[in-house]
Amino acid sequence: MTIENTRFTREHSAAENKAQGLRVKTAADIWAQKRGSDDEITRLFISMARAAGLKAYAAAVTERQKALLNTGYLDWGQLEDEIAIVNIGGKDLFFDPGQRYCEYGKLHWMHTDVLGMRQTDNGIAPLTMPGAAFQDNETVRNADLEIGPDGSLKGTIRISMGGAEALRWRLKALSSDEQESKSDFEKEIQACVPDGVIVKMNHFVGISDFNSSLLATLDVSGSMGTAAGKRVLLPSSFFEARVKPIFAETKRENPIDLRFPYASEDRVTLKLAPGLSLEGLPTDTSVPMQKLAFYTVKYKSDANTYSQDRVIAVGTPLFKKEEYPDLRDFFQKTGAQDQQQLVLKRSPVEAASAGAAQ
Repeated sequence: MTIENTRFTREHSAAENKAQGLRVKTAADIWAQKRGSDDEITRLFISMARAAGLKAYAAAVTERQKALLNTGYLDWGQLEDEIAIVNIGGKDLFFDPGQRYCEYGKLHWMHTDVLGMRQTDNGIAPLTMPGAAFQDNETVRNADLEIGPDGSLKGTIRISMGGAEALRWRLKALSSDEQESKSDFEKEIQACVPDGVIVKMNHFVGISDFNSSLLATLDVSGSMGTAAGKRVLLPSSFFEARVKPIFAETKRENPIDLRFPYASEDRVTLKLAPGLSLEGLPTDTSVPMQKLAFYTVKYKSDANTYSQDRVIAVGTPLFKKEEYPDLRDFFQKTGAQDQQQLVLKRSPVEAASAGAAQ
């Protein structure tokens, strides 16, 4: 993990390497110069496993976001990336050391659920790369907010990411810099929250520590809600307020690839200012999709506090076109639920003050 990975920094020319007296003929050369391509680092990993007395093999696979292996097209150039397989206790474990910050025993999502070729004790054989479990790619988004009598908002967002989402931001910080990654993360969250809300990225924790979850903290300000006389209309789902529904088309001719299975939980707490009270809550809802996905959302009101707990999980990224109607129905229903509104009631004094201010 400490070796410079030129997939994410830059390739060095032959002239540069020659001037520095560097050459790459063996895995030991990569170790000595502490720099190599993603595939060279994978080969070093395999060599070190073998040197430790383990049975280790190389595999070559496609990058699923770009292409799938065409077994009828006899061109090894289709197999772009190398993967390490280490047999421990009679079981093959798959590793992706060429993807820096990839967690132990996990793969970058583009290397999952794809065909490839691997070494065996008896030569070369085809293989299907294992997929990920939705528990491996979990994101938890917490929002602790306070709304004033005039609709002004303040608070904090904390987002914890593991698996594919954490790896995405870590690799982005590696190939650009942390400040640019913070800016891009801020823009991504800003595009989801309600109109009038302003989010400002504060910091990342664990951006280079693949052994822990990646934590992002953002500050919240601005305003939220649409005034309607004595009432204020608020989105019930803070993190999904401006997310556009996917799969709008009623028909589809091609299979669907959602990249990776995932689980996401939103926990939103909104403290109301004196003079504001909730008039009603949306109904708690569950939306199952056979055994492939599920969605639950619960709403609570306690004195001057509103809370929402929303969970969505998708257990597989790959769907046949015949499964599209069920998949579309699932996301249509969850999207509609996420657009439910809260109704806040203002006391006569607060309503009059707000009207005068307008």
